[in-house]
Amino acid sequence: MRQDLKVLLVEDNEDDALLMIREMEKGGYVPAVERVDNMAALQTALKTKSWDIILCDYRLPGFSAPDVLRYHHDLGLETPFILVSGCIGEETAVAIMKSGVHDYVGKDNLSRLGIAIGRELKEKDKRIKLRKAEEELRERDRRWEKLTSLVPGVIYQFTRKPDGTYCVPFTTDAIKDIFGCSPRDVCDDFSPIARMIYPADLEMLIDSIEKSARDLTVWKCEYRVQIPGGPIRWMMGNSLPERLADGTVTWYGFNMDITERKATEERLLESELKYRTLVETTNDFVFMVSRGGYFTYVNPNFEKATGYPLAELAGLPFTMVIAPEERAAVIERYKMGVRGAPSMPYETVLLHKDGRRVDVEFLASNLYDGQGKVTGRFGVGRDITKRKEMETMLRESEQKYRELSIIDDLTRLYNVRYFYEQLRIEISRAERYGSPLTLMLLDLDNFKNFNDTYGHLNGNEVLSRLGQVVKRSLRQTDSAYRYGGEEFTIILPMTSGTEGAVTAERIRREFQKEIFTPDPGREVHLTLSMGVAQYSSGEDMMTFVNRADRLMYEAKRLGKNRACLQTPLQKEIKG
Repeated sequence: MRQDLKVLLVEDNEDDALLMIREMEKGGYVPAVERVDNMAALQTALKTKSWDIILCDYRLPGFSAPDVLRYHHDLGLETPFILVSGCIGEETAVAIMKSGVHDYVGKDNLSRLGIAIGRELKEKDKRIKLRKAEEELRERDRRWEKLTSLVPGVIYQFTRKPDGTYCVPFTTDAIKDIFGCSPRDVCDDFSPIARMIYPADLEMLIDSIEKSARDLTVWKCEYRVQIPGGPIRWMMGNSLPERLADGTVTWYGFNMDITERKATEERLLESELKYRTLVETTNDFVFMVSRGGYFTYVNPNFEKATGYPLAELAGLPFTMVIAPEERAAVIERYKMGVRGAPSMPYETVLLHKDGRRVDVEFLASNLYDGQGKVTGRFGVGRDITKRKEMETMLRESEQKYRELSIIDDLTRLYNVRYFYEQLRIEISRAERYGSPLTLMLLDLDNFKNFNDTYGHLNGNEVLSRLGQVVKRSLRQTDSAYRYGGEEFTIILPMTSGTEGAVTAERIRREFQKEIFTPDPGREVHLTLSMGVAQYSSGEDMMTFVNRADRLMYEAKRLGKNRACLQTPLQKEIKG
């Protein structure tokens, strides 16, 4: 099906314009063309009409393509801009491409025009979709900020680095109220928080973190904080750890101020009268059970959470409102408490009268008679269903955002922005420990010819398959990135240049086995040119990258389908 195409043609040669129109028609387009050859007509056309594509000669009477491009940028247009010109010289072509031209087609090669137009129309659609996705992410972030601003306490991501130091890469702004510092202050340094922790509690808190990191158990801890000049406040931390491949342990959790709860517990022990007044008005659940585990009292919030009034619950076993799969653990915790085990908060699931499940967090203590004998248990708790939902939303949102920001959609490899972040980290690690580090840069041989011959979709299939070959050829500690177009980079930590060359050869052989069938009955094999460079101590990061890039181009010069290696001790390049 032929496609309508609104074309602004900036061209002073009518014969050339007719040739371009003919090529667009050959390419399957029905072009509606307006030709302009002076700046005034161009400005009127860009201001008053919308265009699908702009085709522009380089030199015209009184102005040139750079003038047109600047005006195009000043108007903030996204219309694809293709330079169609005669021989303009390599330096001029490179300069104008860098200034924002989307493609360049020589007048001696107009057969490429239809392909170039099709590709740039697709790229425009991609840019529009990407901008929309970025806007949606920003809106999601704004909604998230509004949501977390209403949550009492601090939602955070806490990290223990492989070297044993701590940091808080993410936290809500509520941290200012509790620890007196901003999220930026602690994103790479835990010390601003450590200084606010009550000295008598700091060692206990660190021990609990290390135990959670070692055993990968949920971290729960109650501790005190004090900002200079402020009161002592009790905090309760609750988070779930996850160990990453490099030994980093990350917790996702929630810190809440429990100063009031601590004070409440003390007042409850002082007077049953004061206790009853408090529990009838508190927002928490409150309950009491006998030593045998039968309800003797619940407050209105507990009645609301379970759907059972006290009149129905009194004398019944407390396990009747616990979800069946939770009962054994809750009973064991109850028995341990009666035997004198320390009171610790715990999470469980209540079963509402109508069958609904309610996520709750409880803290229970023993009740004693005048002789110090345990007569029952007393507990307080709260509905954490929304907090659980919020924690899930946080994890999902963070994962989606991270994938969007660091993963190349086509190859499923990391993107170039993440490449530079990781390379900086690996260079720092190599300098710190004196370990080898190798960088590989690879490029598809003759990929442009393949793309021009078989089309963009088949080209995408090649890039995707190459990504798969690379991933299955690497170790878990290695990482691969799409560097741009058909260029890829691979970071090989703890790897010498010679060992990296072995990996490069494995990738080259595996990819050469891949069979592509762009046309029925036609099988095509493609090859790779690769540069392999080992890091030299003290070397600038971009110098390191450029060295690998030069080695890759040397491999192409030597005949392609090969890898060139240079270690720090070598002055000559080996193919």
